[in-house]
Amino acid sequence: QRAKKAPTAPRGVPTINKWTVNAGDNTISGFISGSADFTDGQPVTTSPIAGNVAGSGSVVQTKSKSRYFLGEEASAPSGGGGGIFGLFGGQKKVAAEAPAPAPVAPTKDNAAEARRAAAAEAAAKNKQLEEERKQAAAE
Repeated sequence: QRAKKAPTAPRGVPTINKWTVNAGDNTISGFISGSADFTDGQPVTTSPIAGNVAGSGSVVQTKSKSRYFLGEEASAPSGGGGGIFGLFGGQKKVAAEAPAPAPVAPTKDNAAEARRAAAAEAAAKNKQLEEERKQAAAE
C-alpha cells in the first residue's frame, strides 16, 4: 500500500493555515505562508471569497482574483463556554492575546500597509498593557 500524499499548494499560491470562514462576509482568517507580501505566520483575513469554500487542501479565489491554498483548518476550542471567550475561561485577561488578523488588500502597498497596521496594533497593545499595569497597581 502507498501512503496518500497530503495536498500541497500550487507553485506561487500562498497557504493559509489554521483558517476559519467568517460567515458574515465570506472571508477567511488564518495564518499565511508563502506570500511575497506577508511574513510567514502573519495573521490575515482575505477579501470576500468568490463562491463556496471547499475545505482543506483546496484553492480558493477571492472576488479580487487573489488565490489561496487552504492548509490545516483551525480546530474548535474545547469546552469552557465556546467561542473565543471560552479560551480565557472567565479569568483575568491574558496579556499575550493573539493580534487581530491584518486584512489582505489587493494593492501594491501591501507591505507598507502591513507595517502601518502592525505599528498601530503594537501601540494599541502597549496602551492595553499600560492600563493592565495601572489596574494591577490599584488592586
